Amino acid sequence: MPNPLFSTGTIAKIAEETTPGSGTYGTATTLDNLRAITGNSWTMSFSDVTALADTYIRRRPARLDKGTVQFTFTANDTAPATNQLTDFRTKLQGRKKYKITVDIQGTTAVFDDTTPLVSFEGYLSSVGTPSIANDDNVLSYEVGFQVD
Repeated sequence: MPNPLFSTGTIAKIAEETTPGSGTYGTATTLDNLRAITGNSWTMSFSDVTALADTYIRRRPARLDKGTVQFTFTANDTAPATNQLTDFRTKLQGRKKYKITVDIQGTTAVFDDTTPLVSFEGYLSSVGTPSIANDDNVLSYEVGFQVD
């Protein structure tokens, strides 16, 4: 079935970090049936630095949170023991770091692992159960990804 949200040739890939903390990733494998990606927002937390003598609360920037990205995939029930949903669940349990890249250029010829349109490094944070929205007719599931 053609993907209704992305142009033909859209490619999503996932690669596992080879050694924890190395920042190098193994061979990427293609993720099938990507339907949607939610944008993530970076947020800044603030630390309270108010002194007892201050009459106003004072805060300073402390830590940056790179956010969480949500990917939606069309469910494929062929070979449930080895399909992509099962693979995501296995990866989630493994607690490994991954790099997910998506190229939405419209042709496979322009995709390479060094210049994708979007790229995220981090950890799988959730894998949802397949469901159907009330305004849709496609069985899909969501995968949460905590950007590191």
